[in-house]
Amino acid sequence: MTRRHSTHSRITRLLAPLAAFTLIAAACDDDLDDTTDVVDTTDVVGDETIVDVAIGDPQFSTLVTAIETAELGETLSGEGPYTVFAPTNDAFDTALDDLGILLDDFLTDVDLVEEILLTHVIADETIMSSDIEDGTTVTSLSDTELDFSVVGNRVLVDDVEVITADIEASNGVIHVIDGVLFPDDE
Repeated sequence: MTRRHSTHSRITRLLAPLAAFTLIAAACDDDLDDTTDVVDTTDVVGDETIVDVAIGDPQFSTLVTAIETAELGETLSGEGPYTVFAPTNDAFDTALDDLGILLDDFLTDVDLVEEILLTHVIADETIMSSDIEDGTTVTSLSDTELDFSVVGNRVLVDDVEVITADIEASNGVIHVIDGVLFPDDE
C-alpha cells in the first residue's frame, strides 16, 4: 500500500499543474443551474486522456489510486471513447464510511475495486450533458444499468448528482459525481 500511495503522490505532484487547466475553462451552461457546472476544456485538453485529466485533478486522488489498484489505467487511457462518471475523494470517503470500510481495506479487494470502477464507465460512447434526458438508461462496463433522471436543472445518475459535467478528454468525457455507483447484485 505505501508504495502505491508514494507513486500516486509523486505523479500527483508532477501533474498537479494540469489541474489548473481543467478548472480555468469552467462555465455554466444556460440549461443548467448553479448545481451543475459545465466545463469547456476543448482547447485545453489536447492529448490528455481521461486518466491524465484525473491524475491532474486533486479531487480525484482516491479514484486514481483505485484505477492503479485495479490496473485499469491503460484501458482508460485507450482510444475509447468513454464516458466516465468520476466520484470525488469526498464521495469515496462518504461511501466507505457508510459501508464501514477503510480505504486501505477496500483497495485490497482488487476484484471489487475493478467492478465498482467499471460501473462508472460507459464504453464506445461519449455522452455529453446535452444528450441526457429524464429516463435515459445506459449499460456500464460492469453490465449495470444506469438510469438518468433530470430533476429541475439537476442531472442524476442512479440518484447520484452530476456536480460538474462535460470535462472533455482526448478519449471521451468525464462527469464529476458526488457519490459512488455500485454494480447490480448478481
